[in-house]
Amino acid sequence: METVEPNGSRVALLAESAIAFQQAGDDAKAGQFYREAISIEPTNLDLRIRYSKLLLAHGHDSEAVNILRYAIEASPHNPDARLLIAQALTGANRGNEARTHLEEASKNSKTAATAYGMLGYWHQARGSFKDSKACFEESISLEPRQSLAYYGWAQSNRVTVSNTDLLSCAASLSEDMTMSAEDRMVLQYVVGKTNADLGQFEASMRGFDKANEAAFQINLGGKAFDRHRHTELVDGIMGTFSSDQLRKHRGVGLNSSTPIFIVGMMRSGTTLVEQILSSHTSVAAAGELEFWLDKGPSAYDLKKRSLVTRHIGQLAIRYEALLRSVSGGKPMVTDKMPQNFQMLGLIHLAFPKAPIVHIRRNPLDTCISIYTTAYQESPAFAHDRDSIVFAYKQYRRLMAHWRKVLPASQFLEIDYEELVTDPEPIIRKLLAFCKLPWSEECLSPDRNERLVTTPSLWQVRQPINTTAIERWRVYEPWLGPFRQLLDL
Repeated sequence: METVEPNGSRVALLAESAIAFQQAGDDAKAGQFYREAISIEPTNLDLRIRYSKLLLAHGHDSEAVNILRYAIEASPHNPDARLLIAQALTGANRGNEARTHLEEASKNSKTAATAYGMLGYWHQARGSFKDSKACFEESISLEPRQSLAYYGWAQSNRVTVSNTDLLSCAASLSEDMTMSAEDRMVLQYVVGKTNADLGQFEASMRGFDKANEAAFQINLGGKAFDRHRHTELVDGIMGTFSSDQLRKHRGVGLNSSTPIFIVGMMRSGTTLVEQILSSHTSVAAAGELEFWLDKGPSAYDLKKRSLVTRHIGQLAIRYEALLRSVSGGKPMVTDKMPQNFQMLGLIHLAFPKAPIVHIRRNPLDTCISIYTTAYQESPAFAHDRDSIVFAYKQYRRLMAHWRKVLPASQFLEIDYEELVTDPEPIIRKLLAFCKLPWSEECLSPDRNERLVTTPSLWQVRQPINTTAIERWRVYEPWLGPFRQLLDL
């Protein structure tokens, strides 16, 4: 006679299997077991929390929200579920919905420090720096031995000597070997940034050097940037998207006027341009979309220097739908993924009428900013000065190619220094290029209330100014390999 296994035993077995596959690094299999277990026992809070963490680790924020909704309804005062759903909502660009959950989690001593830290980042993204600073300070007072609250606090204000206690605490913790390597890395970025605010530039660069040494090991696994492979990539792009190829495949995309593409080397001013354009009543901002970097390679073969025409049209349709979903009913939408400079040939074929805006900035200012910025996901070249210089030169080589093969009617280049020194004529030129009527609001992008989560979130909340021009000079004695850029 067949034995019927009780549901409880079945669920326990599935949960154990899920955990085992997770520990073995097979998250896909683990997810299957979690889903089956939840389907049998949908009220199991622990399963939902474990599975949501797995989803969040892979960027499946919207799915995590759906899994956690039930957990919140079943146990409205569970602080862990509140924190997780807030994280998921933020990742799904629904940050406004996260606030209630964070405020609830801040009432529980177990999660209060983390909740206040997350609330700090919530306020920060909205440009409410006074509120974010207060939240970070509350988080630190509840749990001084952490890193992310210190980092958020440092990004929320210009640090002065009046902040001596917090500064000395962050500096001490950055050298405390009982802290995790990740925490010490983040705190070294804090040391670099705060010393720069105080005008202590040698100490600032020492902090950034230590931070990058740690980030190279932690974020990149100590794996050196493959310069040969990157050169082959750029060669392949240029060969595949030549003038002849662009001419041959003309007409395979959509004649849509929805997208506006903003590109450039990272840390060049793309966020500022996005803020300016999205201050216009006809323009929505989609932020940094991964679409073309993720999906674009399906439409070409760089080794064969060939294009898959049908895929280009399909990608254009899917991308148009994506933009419409975030447009808020506005006719035009910006995509300011800086690295889309690698995809401009494909983007132009998919959307031949779309304006492409390339923002250029002083090479030294750009590359030092790359070096002094902390990343959730580091570019392969980010933490080594020679590699940053090499990647920058390859970027310049590729942009020279696009300058030759893309029609001038759809390709506009703006110098960051000209934009911030005399904004109005450049902004007028930018709006005319995008076929937009003049709008005074575009002169005050600091008043734009949209969420900003890029590393430039502090700068773009200030009125347009020239303070970032030639900032590299304060680090001149410690430029090292960056000196190669003086001749560019």
